[in-house]
Amino acid sequence: MSILSRVVRVLPGLTAVALVCSSIPPAQAVIRDGGIDPSNLGKGEWIYQMNQAVAQCNGNVPSVSDVPSLMIYLKNQGVRYIIVKAGSGADLFSTTGFSPQFTSNLVNSAHAAGLWIFGYNRSYATNTAGEVAIANYVFQQGADGFVWDAEAEWESSRIGSQGSALAI
Repeated sequence: MSILSRVVRVLPGLTAVALVCSSIPPAQAVIRDGGIDPSNLGKGEWIYQMNQAVAQCNGNVPSVSDVPSLMIYLKNQGVRYIIVKAGSGADLFSTTGFSPQFTSNLVNSAHAAGLWIFGYNRSYATNTAGEVAIANYVFQQGADGFVWDAEAEWESSRIGSQGSALAI
């Protein structure tokens, strides 16, 4: 019998669980491609529609009038990264003046201001090959990372037993 199992048998209830948990070493950060440490990103912002963001941050910041001024403003606010909508399902996402919204010019502007930039896709689990193509597109634009926004459609109550295989 190991010393741990002897201690667990002797100590009652939660005390034993706490002891076992305290003996597990803490998880270490994982550095991804490009030097991004996902457990230490710092302050970030999500941007759904670039046309609203560059319109004085939806009317709230008069100094923001275009992509470069938005990036400088965000950097000055202590933002370290931004996540910008790149796709919806298997389609690139567009808004007025940004078609598609996520481009290499957007990535270059973020990088020029010293920001990391990630694209995201709202996944519907209906065309995974098309959604993978969106992820590939985001990286081809020079993005630092990608967020797969998989919501309720991926739950077993909707997608059934296919969910795990599609996710992989």
